[in-house]
Amino acid sequence: MSEEILKVSFNWLKEYVDFTGKESLAPSLLNSRTMEVEKIIPYFEKKSFKNIIVGEVKDIKPHPTSPNFNIAAVYAGENIGQKTIVYTKAKADLIIGDKPLIAIKGAIFDDGLKIREKSILGVVSEGAFCSEKELGLSLNVSNILKFPDEPLGKSAYDIFELNDTVLEFDLEPNRPDLFGIQGFAYEVSSIFDKDINLPDADNDIAFKIGGSYSSNPDILSVIMSNAEAVPCYIAVQINGIIIKESDLEIKNKLIKSGIRPINNIVDLTNLVMLETAQPLHAFDRNKLAGNKIFPRLKEKDEDIISTLDDKERKIFDDSIVIADKDNIIALGGIIGGFSSMIDKKTDSIIVESANFNMSSIRKTSRLMSLRTDASARFEKGLSPIAAINAIKRFIYLIKKNIPEAIVNCYSYYIADIVKPKEFYIYFEDLFNFLGQSIDKNKVIKILARLGFDVRLSEQEDGIFVTAPYFRSDITDAINIYEEIFRIYGYDKVKSTMPEGILSYPEANINYKTSKEIREILRYAGFVEIITPSFTGDKELKIISENFNNALELKNPISVEFNYLRTSLIPDSLKSLHQNSRKYKDIKIFEIGKTYFGKDNADNNKHTDNYPVIEKNRLCGAVCSGIKLQSGETEFYKVKGSVEFLLSNLGIKKYNFSQPKNNNIFDINRTLEIFVGKSSAGFFGEIKTDVLKELDLDCKVGVFDIDLEIIKEFISHKKTFNAPSKYPIIEQDISIIAPAVIEYGEIEKFIKKFSNLIKNVVLIDIYKGKQIEKDKIAYLIRYDASDIAKTLTMKEVNELRDRLVIELNKNFGIILRG
Repeated sequence: MSEEILKVSFNWLKEYVDFTGKESLAPSLLNSRTMEVEKIIPYFEKKSFKNIIVGEVKDIKPHPTSPNFNIAAVYAGENIGQKTIVYTKAKADLIIGDKPLIAIKGAIFDDGLKIREKSILGVVSEGAFCSEKELGLSLNVSNILKFPDEPLGKSAYDIFELNDTVLEFDLEPNRPDLFGIQGFAYEVSSIFDKDINLPDADNDIAFKIGGSYSSNPDILSVIMSNAEAVPCYIAVQINGIIIKESDLEIKNKLIKSGIRPINNIVDLTNLVMLETAQPLHAFDRNKLAGNKIFPRLKEKDEDIISTLDDKERKIFDDSIVIADKDNIIALGGIIGGFSSMIDKKTDSIIVESANFNMSSIRKTSRLMSLRTDASARFEKGLSPIAAINAIKRFIYLIKKNIPEAIVNCYSYYIADIVKPKEFYIYFEDLFNFLGQSIDKNKVIKILARLGFDVRLSEQEDGIFVTAPYFRSDITDAINIYEEIFRIYGYDKVKSTMPEGILSYPEANINYKTSKEIREILRYAGFVEIITPSFTGDKELKIISENFNNALELKNPISVEFNYLRTSLIPDSLKSLHQNSRKYKDIKIFEIGKTYFGKDNADNNKHTDNYPVIEKNRLCGAVCSGIKLQSGETEFYKVKGSVEFLLSNLGIKKYNFSQPKNNNIFDINRTLEIFVGKSSAGFFGEIKTDVLKELDLDCKVGVFDIDLEIIKEFISHKKTFNAPSKYPIIEQDISIIAPAVIEYGEIEKFIKKFSNLIKNVVLIDIYKGKQIEKDKIAYLIRYDASDIAKTLTMKEVNELRDRLVIELNKNFGIILRG
């Protein structure tokens, strides 16, 4: 059974609440008022299983023509008579006198196979023997199913109580009570206004809340050392145990719940867990050392445990363990140990019913990547009262199913329980919340049927309400309002138009900015990606991030996601790698948050006590398939994308300059973005060694922009500049400039030099053998035009010559020969 799923049998539920005649209403009502129904399993539709019946083998003889087959004569009662069945010897362990299940004409197996009479090597077979595979049921039987105690002719439909419907619920963590049938029984009781009948329990043991006790310390004692980790631990020793198969009633309940029957002891622990939502565990008493049980935290030298599934597992620090005098015998709240498991020779057991710290169970379960039915329940939070009720129920079932069993000794530790809070609910407030009045007696009955303690006040203007021990989700009066209204039925609440004056909502600048950027980049051919906010050591090393700035998670979902990310770039590069196998020209972007600790260099910008600095950033990446060894570059594509974005955002006060250093970008093909006077990010090509680290064999251009900076400069004012009536002449100049001069200063100077110069664009950058080491070459393109006349080539050349002279005077720049 999946840990977060509960399968609820109508037949089992009716043992608590008799809702006969309303079965058709139950799925929709539970779906709308309790929990979403994921699946309806209509076992009652298996009508063909009435043709799968118990027979008795009267004779077995070999097949006349094949040594691989036998022929069995099977008598199935007066109505059916005797049937001849040809079967494979290797797949059926049968002797005369066995009472197996046989499928005759009309039966349809779970896989859709229809049974009919057919000739097998010249002998007509009138049926087939059945295993659990053919029935589609988990019965823990590897061979032919046999029922020595059932009457001949009894059908599988009746044996397995298939006149039933099972609802499958995908459970939510806020309702731990619904991890057991009993929780749903309270819901059905309230929905249909029917009495609830709780199952019988043994009350011979009187448990006392607050402290320790042992009925005989020489036989059994629970030694508690950490009440915070284990607030309740009950151990009961039972002698006179006889290990056998459970009876069909118990098996059928487990099978329909998705749990495979094992033996009568294990099956009863599972049965009680399914009933009450409280996990139990049984140890073989003879396999334990000493007379003391120690629920405690793992000690330093305890690193490995062999668990029930016969696997060796690492024990992490701060894990809760159960130990005897010598060894760890279980991982508390998760799984038992192999060394103390129940087997066929077991004649004495110690049954554990406990509560564990929910946070500790969740942490250990995730670190071990081990989710069990027990851990799924313990990590939601259970009450010690649930542990007491569960062990009482188990003792009752043991005595019922094994009359020879005797409770020899018991010991427990139960911490003080916080008294549940009592709420006072005014009817007026309740009805105002609902928007209409309902009958007060109806309100009281709804809560009482759900297990709440309800008392009407003397003034009769309200009720005193206390939640039951199993409803840990009830923490405020509003929760009680919701309980009443969901059972009453939200569909019964009358619709009314809201009244009042609505204030105009405040503009969410971050949302508005992100939406606008998404539209611009999509128009430019980019596709948005969304990646997790978690990252790992490898990614932080790639961007050379100081680990002191990164926030490490105490309880990571995986060792590969143990930090909050400090950059969007690594995940963008990983997304490129994943998609580069199928696509050649890729343009992606992501808008997301990055996270830093308070010791980050920007901590002076945050004056509150919040321990995390969050930044909204934009990251984009382009890759058109240019190989790493190629002389081509992605620089200009990514530069054009940045310019397109900034211009469409209405940002005019921006320029680019060459950074002094950068950990992830190629310094020779990277520019820093300045908006106003603030650095707003970088764009350029990623370093080759970084790309190789991520198995990328193509060049990648990336832009990384701080949205907090640029959002202050976004303008939605639109201006129209009429196109020139006169021709535009495109000019290229190739210049050599001192490397210490930032390109942004050069471009800014050219734009201001003359109003005849427009659309200045950087085409190429070069640093190499053909120029001096402290120099850098730029190829710059601009348009020359006049709004009043057509420029002659002489005027254009003179404009260029004057520009070069001024560049030389101001920056020491010369034309490249």
